[in-house]
Formats: sequence, C-alpha cells, structure tokens
Amino acid sequence: MKIRSSIFLFIIVVAALIALVLWHGKKQPETLATAVETNTVSPAATVKSSAASAPVQASTPPAQLVTNAPPAPPQSKWEQLQPILATQNDIPIIFYGRLEDQFDSPVVGAQVDASVRIYNSVRSTVERFSVTSDANGLFQINHGKGESLTVVPQKAGYVLATKDTVFKYSHLEKNPFVPDQNNPTIIKMWKLKGAENLVHFQNEIRTPIDGSSVILDLETGKRVESDGDIAIQVESVSNPNVVQEYDWQVKIKAINGGLISSSDDFEQMFQAPEAGYDSEFVVDYQKGVKPWSTTFSGVFYFTSRNGNCYGKLGIEILSDVIKNGDVPVILNSYVNPAGSQNLEIDPGKVTEAQP
Repeated sequence: MKIRSSIFLFIIVVAALIALVLWHGKKQPETLATAVETNTVSPAATVKSSAASAPVQASTPPAQLVTNAPPAPPQSKWEQLQPILATQNDIPIIFYGRLEDQFDSPVVGAQVDASVRIYNSVRSTVERFSVTSDANGLFQINHGKGESLTVVPQKAGYVLATKDTVFKYSHLEKNPFVPDQNNPTIIKMWKLKGAENLVHFQNEIRTPIDGSSVILDLETGKRVESDGDIAIQVESVSNPNVVQEYDWQVKIKAINGGLISSSDDFEQMFQAPEAGYDSEFVVDYQKGVKPWSTTFSGVFYFTSRNGNCYGKLGIEILSDVIKNGDVPVILNSYVNPAGSQNLEIDPGKVTEAQP
C-alpha cells in the first residue's frame, strides 16, 4: 500500500510540473509582445529625433549625383540622309506643258505618259499615270510630291523629237526645275510625212593618219577616187601617248555639197535642212588644250552630188587605236538618193549598201 501511495504521489507531482511548464510558455510571448509594444517608436519620430540630434551636413553637389551615361552611338549614313530627303527631295510635282510639231502647230489629243519618281525618307517608288493634250496642245500635271517627273507624249503619225523630257524638281539638284504657268514647257513632236526609200550604210573604215583623203560613196558603201559623197582626213602621231596627250586633227568634207553639225539624236534627224551647209568640218585636238580627247564623235546632215542627194551621217574616230599607220573610223549613214530632204525611216523602205 505504501508503494502504491508513493507512485500516486509521483504522478501528481509530474502532472503539476507539466501544467506549470505549459502556463509559463504561454505567458512569455504575451509579456514580450507587451514589452515590444511599449518600447516601439514611430519611424517619423525616429527620423525627426535623429535629424534634430545629428550635426548639419552640406548637401551633395548635383554633379556627383549624375551617372556618367555612355555616349550615343553615331548615326548611320541613312539616318543622316533621312531628314535631308524628307525636306529637299519631296517637292510638289506641278508641270505646265505644250506639245508642238515641227511647224509650231499644236499637237492635239496626244496621250502624255507620265511617271513621278519618289525617293524620300519613307518611300522609294515610281508612280505612273497619263494625261491628254487639249485643243491648244496644252497639258497640266499636279501629282503630289516627288523627286523628278518624266513625260513621254505619243500620238499616231508623230514621233517625239525633244531629246530630254526628264525634269528634276529635287532641291538637291544644282538647278531644280521650276514650273511656270505663264510659260509652258515646249515639247516637240515630229509630224511624219511618210517615209521614202533610203539607203543605209554602216561599217568601219580604216583611215591613214598622214592626212590622206578617204572618199566614200555612201549609196554603195565603197571607196572611190573621186565624186562620191564624203571625204575624211585624219592627221595624228604614230605613237600616241594618252597620258601626255598629243596633237591630232579631223577633216570631213562633202563632195559637191556641204555639212551641218547637229546636236539632234541620230534616230530623230527626220529631215535635212534646205540651207546652212558648210563645205567642210574641221576639229583640232591640241596637247594641253581643253577639251581634249582621243576620240571624235559627231552627227551631221549633209548634201552632196550638187544637191541631188541629202542624208545624215554619224561618225566616230579613235585616234589612239593605230594599226599599220591607220585608225578606225566608224560610220553610220542614211541617204535619200531621190534628192528629197525626207529622212524618215521605215525599215520596210530601207536598202542596205553592199560594198
């Protein structure tokens, strides 16, 4: 019985100890929370107190607060070009034109095919459209903005005779085109009369450089001793030095006729003039005198055989290509053997000269 009583007493003591431990553990956090709550000071009060107690210091200079940012990368050529194109290459395309034939008469009802070149900082393209000439041969274009305008009029029975029909509006040009409503741009169109029979000769002729004449019959394409249509003379050095330059000369003569040097496009030389011919054409290239070139090229109207032949001649001479004492002379000619000034070309009415 004493043993049982001891055990029972022991159990009661252990239970009491456990209860005491549990009560103490619960009480401690509450006490700590109360202590924290009692001793907590608001952040604003802390800052204010610190500011009041700390010594006054000078503010940091702004320069020390700025971060040294890396320099911007250099612009590409395209990035530099964009603002220029946007302002200088985007110009209002306005055009006033008048179509005339070789007799200064208006070309009525012609279709004018036009194209505007656009090259700015946004687009690079070509816009195409067409307008029609009125009863006075006049036409007008007003088509947005662009860099340049090209016009190509066409009408049955006519051929475009004006060589350059591209108009540059860009302010990047040295002399940009400026439209003038009171002075329309004249564009010439040749009114075809109807082609006649022509003789065509095209070949390379070797010509000596000692000034000797080479006489050609352009109706047959053969060299002849006299008569014929054209005489060519070349005087030059036998050992040309292109770097140091050299003296040389070209003479072209019309046999019993004359020549007119022309700036027209060869294919658009439709009619030989009645008058204004010179008996010969001479060009000298002298060392050290500008313009100087190793090559001569030109186009001519000519008449020969005492006015019984009219034609047109294209000629090119290469003075620096010497072989056996002569140089190449490249010829292209059309003649009207009937004595007519008409040089319109219809391939069906052209005969090739056979030397």
